[in-house]
Parts: sequence; C-alpha cells; structure tokens
Amino acid sequence: MVTGRLAEEAIEAELRNDDTATGRRQAAVAFAARPTMVAKELAWADIIERTELPNAILEATIGGFVQPDQVELLVDYRSKYFAALPQVWAKRTMETSQSITMGLYPAFLVDEETLAQTDAFLTGELNSALRRLVGEGRDGIERALRARAADTSK
Repeated sequence: MVTGRLAEEAIEAELRNDDTATGRRQAAVAFAARPTMVAKELAWADIIERTELPNAILEATIGGFVQPDQVELLVDYRSKYFAALPQVWAKRTMETSQSITMGLYPAFLVDEETLAQTDAFLTGELNSALRRLVGEGRDGIERALRARAADTSK
C-alpha cells in the first residue's frame, strides 16, 4: 500500500539504495503519491509531457498520482484530464494512450460534475478506442452514483 508519507529526500535515499528497475518503479509511485499539490503537478507533468518515460515508470507514476484518499488534490485534474486526452492520443502509442486514459480517468470523483465533463468530452470527434475507454469510465461513475443513491434511500 502506498501512503505518500515519505519525504522526497527519503524516497531519493531509498532509490540510491535500490537503483534497479523495481526500485525506480517504487520510487515513481512514492513520488507521485505524496499528498501535496507540488507532487501532483510534477507527476502530472511526467505523465502527460514526458514522452520518453518507460511504460513501467509511466504506469507506476499514474498509480501513485491517483490515490483514493487524496481526492481533494485531484479535483483540478478532472478538466485537465479531458483537455489533455486529444494530444495524448495524437502523440503517444496506442498502449500508452490507453494506460493514461484508463489510469487517469477521474473515477474517484464520483459526482455529477464528472458525468457532465465526461458527457461533454464524448460529444466531440474521438478515436473509437478513446471513446470506448472514456465511456467505460463514465459507466463506472454512473453505477457508483446509482449505488450511492440506493444506499441513502434505505
């Protein structure tokens, strides 16, 4: 489990002690999981802008970025996500584009705003794979909202 509690210096020290592929992946998760706006900004830039990141590091960074107990830090990235997707799909490989699309979908922001932004995005001209993946994310939000409504009506 990633808690995001290690300071940057501690993560760097651990990486120096274990500068292997596994150590680099774990460091990427730990850096991105830190519960600060700066950590999220750096992780976002790595995910969206650094096209040279190996897939394993990219996926580790995504995993650290999206923490269910840090939704307040992720709210601003909901609209950034939808704005970034067209460029991601234009510049990245299919595999990388899919990883980013699925991994960064604002699934922990279970509210009507996520549905509204998703619906607005889906009205545009999109690659069929992108449309399907975002639509699947939307379906998850819709199910969660229905389940929440059913729970509160009891």
